[in-house]
Amino acid sequence: MEDKETKKGSVQLKVFLAIGTVLALFVMTQFITEEPGETKTIPKVTEEPKDEQNIPEALQNVKVAQSMEEVEKFFQTNVTGLKQAEENGAVKKINQQASVPNRDGKFYVDKIWYSEDRFFVFYSIDLSLLEEASSNEYVTLPVMDGFFLEPMEEMNVANQHLKFFGMPETSQSAIIYKDRLYHKGMTSPLHNDQWEPILPLQHMFTATFPLRLPGGYESIEFPMQISYNPEDDFIKSIAINKQMNKNDLQLNIKQLEIGVSNNTVLFELIDENHQLNGRLAATMKTDQSGTRQIYFLTKDRSSGYEGNSEPFNETPEHIDFTLQSYEVRSNENLTDEVDISPIHEPTEDYANEIVYEQTLKEAYGTKIILNRITYNDLQATFHLSYEKLSDSPFLVTPNLAVMHDGLPNKAGEVGNVLTITDEQGEIIQTGPLRIGEDTVSIQVDQSKIKDTNSITINIDNLVYNVYVNETFQIEVD
Repeated sequence: MEDKETKKGSVQLKVFLAIGTVLALFVMTQFITEEPGETKTIPKVTEEPKDEQNIPEALQNVKVAQSMEEVEKFFQTNVTGLKQAEENGAVKKINQQASVPNRDGKFYVDKIWYSEDRFFVFYSIDLSLLEEASSNEYVTLPVMDGFFLEPMEEMNVANQHLKFFGMPETSQSAIIYKDRLYHKGMTSPLHNDQWEPILPLQHMFTATFPLRLPGGYESIEFPMQISYNPEDDFIKSIAINKQMNKNDLQLNIKQLEIGVSNNTVLFELIDENHQLNGRLAATMKTDQSGTRQIYFLTKDRSSGYEGNSEPFNETPEHIDFTLQSYEVRSNENLTDEVDISPIHEPTEDYANEIVYEQTLKEAYGTKIILNRITYNDLQATFHLSYEKLSDSPFLVTPNLAVMHDGLPNKAGEVGNVLTITDEQGEIIQTGPLRIGEDTVSIQVDQSKIKDTNSITINIDNLVYNVYVNETFQIEVD
């Protein structure tokens, strides 16, 4: 009897398990079986919220980094030459920090980059100091608002260069990582009272940093040592000796000096009757650093000229150098007499004009024309135009040449100076009043010319532009 009951229970259990198995398979098919024309149903999975940084409202548009390497790359991308400077030991780690008074957080000076051209301070600040910052309160980032340097020992330094006031910063100039905002400030290097750079520099300063924080300003002080020797900027010198012949002139591009804070190209114009003027247009293009521009020339330490560009991000293997054009100061002058007796004739009008269209000079592919004189009882204005007859060379208008001319061989020798003299040769006016792309005007008081019937217009040492547009390659390694 017990055996029958046992067998009966066993059979019932097997039936129950079989039915259970069928039901389980039926339920599973509702999720994994896809009928034609129907969309497969996938159960939703609820994810736990990620632990995000508490970023103040005013900093919502600031980039957030995932690593310190990303922070370093951010500044190397945004500060020209920083990567190369760090690789060559020009960036000095400071690693100073201090708690901000009456606040919950710290201010950090991480590193500095001092050079003959620029002075960078890289710093960071705890986000806890900025929790109450709102985008309505801050149009720009609430950050370091400048810094001030106080020499710990006596030194000859211009006071103006000891104070740096921060420029308005945008969200693109900073980055956030691990509850800290990373930023930078930049100012000019220190100069002495004669406005000469202090080279070399080895000095201790007390650095004061005013911080613009929610609710007001706070200041932090650190001792800071600034050490700089121009020789430490040098990376490599490459002899070029590329000669370019144009318009009977021979320009020699002699040498390239690659530096941490800038690049220097040495030029030489081989001509006794001409000198390089203050401007040229040249580029250096690399695969790693893009294009660097050279716009102006200064006298170099020998007998030539030098042009400077921003530093490379990293030392290139080769450079495509393009010289578009350069300016030359000749020893040729313009001197032409103009009859101004008509402006002394009585007139009932207050404003008067006499059309001249008198060619004063034709030289270097350009015709200089006195178009007209406008005058009244008080003043007379002489209007000149420069008519280009060729693309190269062509004369440069006086104002542009005087503004950028910094290369006199001796005191008083400056190119393209426009003057007006009277019949006795006395100068009655110097320099233009207005300038256009190809026009210039000079104004004279009527009291200075009322007793003369002719004046002489003079332009000393004419300056002209030479168009080259030639590219060659410089091998660095």
